[in-house]
Amino acid sequence: MPQLKAPHYVGGVAAVAVMLFGTRWGSHLKVPPIYIGDALILLAFAHYGMRRIYSSGEPSPPGRDALRMLWWLMGYAGLRWLLSGEVSLDSIRDAAPYTIYVAVGLLAGATVVHESVRKPTYNVLFWALAGHAAWTVFTTFIKKGGIHIPGITQQIFEVRPDIDYPIVGLFAALLIGQMNSMPKWRPVIMAVLGLCGATVLSTQNRAGFLGAGMVVCIGLFLVLNARHRDSSMAYLVAAAIPLGMVAAVPVIASTTVGKRLLTTFTQDDTNAATTDGSATTNTRRAAWNQLIEWTNSDSQRMVFGHGFRDNIMDISGAGAKLSVGLNESVRAPHSGWVNTYAHLGVVGCFIGIIPLVVFLFLFWRERRDLAEDPFRMLIYLTPLALALPISFGVILESPFGAIPFWWCIGAALALDGGSPPAWLREIAERVRPAKPKAPETKPALPVMHSAPMVDPR
Repeated sequence: MPQLKAPHYVGGVAAVAVMLFGTRWGSHLKVPPIYIGDALILLAFAHYGMRRIYSSGEPSPPGRDALRMLWWLMGYAGLRWLLSGEVSLDSIRDAAPYTIYVAVGLLAGATVVHESVRKPTYNVLFWALAGHAAWTVFTTFIKKGGIHIPGITQQIFEVRPDIDYPIVGLFAALLIGQMNSMPKWRPVIMAVLGLCGATVLSTQNRAGFLGAGMVVCIGLFLVLNARHRDSSMAYLVAAAIPLGMVAAVPVIASTTVGKRLLTTFTQDDTNAATTDGSATTNTRRAAWNQLIEWTNSDSQRMVFGHGFRDNIMDISGAGAKLSVGLNESVRAPHSGWVNTYAHLGVVGCFIGIIPLVVFLFLFWRERRDLAEDPFRMLIYLTPLALALPISFGVILESPFGAIPFWWCIGAALALDGGSPPAWLREIAERVRPAKPKAPETKPALPVMHSAPMVDPR
């Protein structure tokens, strides 16, 4: 069969771009009977499948062994879904973050091996982030609320703070990384960064604010680390970042989100913002405790998880604590980690945390070079930007969070997970049992042959 040329983009980039641009309302745009994000995922897999059929062999990614960890997570979650004994739309949606969306990461890892696809893929995602930042700023300061379009039930340009503001922070971090390569555009970049900062400060959502602030700080650290790679100046300047944030506490505390952040440690019943923040924190903590206690009450459920048969929030009683004041029941505990534990148990959490630990290890190992490679900087910063929203919301359970998260994890594992670092190879050489040495033998002395005696006669 003929050898196919490299694809134009990393597989699944269209779905990721739509999720990063439109986030919640983008993932809810529906073309009956399927959502746009789901359709783009199916098309991406169909395109990759056709390439595999009509090619004589697709090159394997250098981190193929690292990608197997995603196969383990998919296999275990798929097995728990099959053993649940119920096939319904709700059960499919509950299992999708650990099966379908993880498969998007495998697709990215399989196609990112082509070096020529990374730059155009980055350009697509960068402009998707730029468009997202533009409409977020517009909706925040000019036209509050979404825009209704006839024929579409979901309002477009509707801000969801826990995901939209970390994505704005991600865009700002990438802009910081490009300031050195575009000196003529620095005034424009600084103005855009100011707009992004004002937008994030206007939010009342703590997870969104902290997620945006964290990814910007990490982006600054990567840029400084690349510039001062041969000195400790990067760490000194990086240490100044949290000190600057501490100095800015009086300013942040005067904002609504700052007052809500204070409720994590204190409670002031005289302030409406802090009272509301404290009530949200206590509600989520009560729901998490209820769900964890229910999971631990059965040893089999604690080890293997409940699966995806029922609404765990209803049968555990955690939903009643979390849905206070809401008109609808919830299916997730507003924490991706607690949700994973309830559905997949200790075994599933262990399998799922391995690729995340490897991802963090690769991030630290490659930190000096990321600022010089925009594509790799993007795939490492995106999961880090979503880490806090995943911990305090339903971001991992939704396509607008899970698709970019796992896509970037798969791409990072494939790009940098192929060869272990030098120090790990050195440890492996030391641990590896040495081959027995052959006994030393002294070289034999040369034999002196005496000349035959000659009779003088």
